[in-house]
Amino acid sequence: MPAMAPTAIPAPGARTRGGAGRALGMVGQSGNASAPHLHLELRQRQRQGLVAMDPSPLLPAPPQAGRIAADLLP
Repeated sequence: MPAMAPTAIPAPGARTRGGAGRALGMVGQSGNASAPHLHLELRQRQRQGLVAMDPSPLLPAPPQAGRIAADLLP
């Protein structure tokens, strides 16, 4: 978790495994953020090491009319 997420549940740099119903972090707003948000990174072990993956296909739809930022990118 980045240093800008002081309310993150896992310790910075912690290697954790998620599970159904497990909290990954907390949504918040610090610094010069325009809105509350959460940064999430998923890495998968592959032959070349840990490779970053887009986690948005694995996430459920937002409970309200929000959108996942990855859906807005070209």
